[in-house]
Parts: sequence; structure tokens; C-alpha cells
Amino acid sequence: MLASAGTSALVTGFPLFVTATARPDDPAPLVGAVILAITLTRAPLLVPLTSFQSAIIVYFVQHRAQGPRALAMPLGAVTAVGIVGAGAAWLLGPWLIRVLFGAEFELSGPVLAALTAASVGTAALMVTGNAALAFDRHLLYNVGWWIAVLAAAALLVSVHGSLDVRAAIALVAGPGVGVLVHVVGLVVVAKHKGSAHDRHRPPDRHHHRRSPRPGRPSRRRPHPHRRPGARPAARPARG
Repeated sequence: MLASAGTSALVTGFPLFVTATARPDDPAPLVGAVILAITLTRAPLLVPLTSFQSAIIVYFVQHRAQGPRALAMPLGAVTAVGIVGAGAAWLLGPWLIRVLFGAEFELSGPVLAALTAASVGTAALMVTGNAALAFDRHLLYNVGWWIAVLAAAALLVSVHGSLDVRAAIALVAGPGVGVLVHVVGLVVVAKHKGSAHDRHRPPDRHHHRRSPRPGRPSRRRPHPHRRPGARPAARPARG
């Protein structure tokens, strides 16, 4: 219940945060345009990612032995998609919004690109959260999501600038803090498991056996009447 609440608050409830933190000097058309832009720019990345969350968890379960290193491929794929989407939003976004929704909802290309790139933060938080669940770290999952929610809400209130700038910064930095919490937590858990495994591993007996030093002279004294290299004489049989 707590986990789903944190996810919903940041993924589906962020437009409500934008409306609640709007300032008196924020024009009403700008508020509506920012909410529409957030919904449109996040959908291409978050909707497929939400549908494949179970598959992502299975991937991390299968690569559990790699630990936090298993995050590299999914996070790289999410970042690559976000960069391509940000470029497309910069070039085509203003024209597309003007044609589909009207000129009153139009935002500049750089703002749409920033909001699209900001969706990478939320997508990365979903990836690292699924990794925490796959590694049986449910508390870490909740802590990361709720820290991201609180950080995003605080930035919406405290950052100076227009509403579109505040929303882009909050969507980048808020989930980014949550991703950092997840990654650091997984790294700490992996190191703790590795040190515990080393402590409980039985000692290698062969490792502690002393081996003869090469070139060390023998302490045995040669027989005074025996020539070097000669075999000892056989004892006579007793009659």
C-alpha cells in the first residue's frame, strides 16, 4: 500500500502537485500548458515501462549475482530513449501541440525537450525500484520513492522561475535523488553480503601448509665415511 502510494504520487499525481503549487503570478494558460506537456512528454517512456515492470523484475532476479552492475543495461536503454525523445520534442513538439490542442497550450521547443528529458528521471527511478524489489529490499524501494516525492514537491515550491522551469527541475532532481538512494542502498547491501560470505567461508587447509623454501640447504649432516652420492652399504645378515 505504501509502495503503490509513493509511485502513484510521483507518476500520476505530479500534475496535481503542479496545480497545487502554482503561484499567483503564474498565468492560468501556462498552468494548463505545463500539465498537458508533462502528460504528453512522459507517456512515450513511462507507459511501456509500466507495462513491462514484471519483466524487468524477472530480469533483475535472473541477474541477481551481478548485483548493482545489472542496472547498467536498463538504465542505459532508458537514457538513450529519453535523449532521442528530447530531440524530437524540441523539433516537433511545439508544432504538434499547436495543431492538436491549439495555440494557447503551445510551449517552446527547449521547454518540451527539458520536460521529456526529465521523464528519464522517473523512468530510471522505476528501474532502480524494480531492482530493489527483485533483491528483496522492499524498505529501500519505499524510501527511494518517497524521498523522490518529497524532493520534487519541495523543489516545486522553493525554486525560483516560471512554472515550466520549476516543473522541469523538480522532475529531474526529485527522481534523481530517489535513484541515488536506491543505487547506494543496493551497493551497500552487495558489499555487506560479500563481506559476510568471506567471513563464513571455511579456511583453505592447503593455503596454511608450509611449503619448503626453494634452495634451502638440508640440515642433515653427511656420514663421515660415506662418499658423496654413494649408497649406504647393506647390513650383513645375522646368522
